[in-house]
Amino acid sequence: ASTEGLGATAGFSAYSAAKAGVIGLTRSLAVELGKFGITVNCICPGRVETPFVKKRISEYPDPQKAYAEMAATQAVGRMGTPEEIAAAVLYLASDEAAFVTGTAFEIDGGFAVGDAQKLGGQADHRVLVGGPAAVGMGHFPHGGDHADAVFQRDPVLDHAGEAHGVRRLCLDHL
Repeated sequence: ASTEGLGATAGFSAYSAAKAGVIGLTRSLAVELGKFGITVNCICPGRVETPFVKKRISEYPDPQKAYAEMAATQAVGRMGTPEEIAAAVLYLASDEAAFVTGTAFEIDGGFAVGDAQKLGGQADHRVLVGGPAAVGMGHFPHGGDHADAVFQRDPVLDHAGEAHGVRRLCLDHL
């Protein structure tokens, strides 16, 4: 999902609606799959300093000024790192989050609670999604491009719609 799914920025109606849809899907799936012991959550990142964002910043006439303006939209005064987002995803996939379901987990350095849209406009939302299994299979692109994925620890549903061995789902950028 995205912080944009929790609010709105002028000129981004379709993007906001799409991300709000991911949040709605997350909540609906949490209700539908809870009886199988499945928790479903989505993450709503703020600005994250990924290779994609770094490349875009480098294209500005004054990259240092552009970075400073983007970082200033975060209450903590900086962009997040892919590792910080990944740590939150790993938490949602852990046993410690067994009672967390149907949430839109804001990992945004205070972007959504401040007046960030007035300060800096639209954020670039790129997130690494993975878990222990994804890391082990090399699907966790540290320093690489962003990953848009449905996180799953085990197979989710068989052909008959039965849940098997599912622990957590974390939806991002569907």
